Amino acid sequence: MGVVDIGTLGLAGWGADVRIFERARIQHPGGVTVASHVLIDDFVVIDGAGGVRIGSYVHITAFTSITGGGPCVLGDFVGLSSGVRVLTRSAAADGDREGVVLEDHAFAGANAVVEPGVRMGEGAVLGSLSVADADLEPWTVYVGAPARAVRERPRERVLAAGREALSRS
Repeated sequence: MGVVDIGTLGLAGWGADVRIFERARIQHPGGVTVASHVLIDDFVVIDGAGGVRIGSYVHITAFTSITGGGPCVLGDFVGLSSGVRVLTRSAAADGDREGVVLEDHAFAGANAVVEPGVRMGEGAVLGSLSVADADLEPWTVYVGAPARAVRERPRERVLAAGREALSRS
């Protein structure tokens, strides 16, 4: 499997060192912007119909999807593990919910689900197989379905690792 020529995808914009594998699928690419140092693996599906902004130093791993046609923002240093579902819009019986934001340093574990209308605060972690149906507080680790807070995340250690990555680029 190879990396596609980023210029052929029709993205709204992209930065340096963006690698998107050829078996990734980007629907409505004109609504997608990608910053720098981003890796999007094979078998990822992204729907850019509502506008998707992907920050720098982001890795979206295989079998992950960002779908629904609503807006989505992934901050810098965001990680989406294998099989994550980011649902950006729904027409629920209790009213429409739209848009998802994962702030800088947020991370979703394997097969986690982020529901429409959710904001994951800076440094928040959603554990594997967990479901975020409400906002997640910054620098907090959540697990379960629905997700519940279980502990704090070490803010300074995570930020130091980010600073180190920036100094290498």
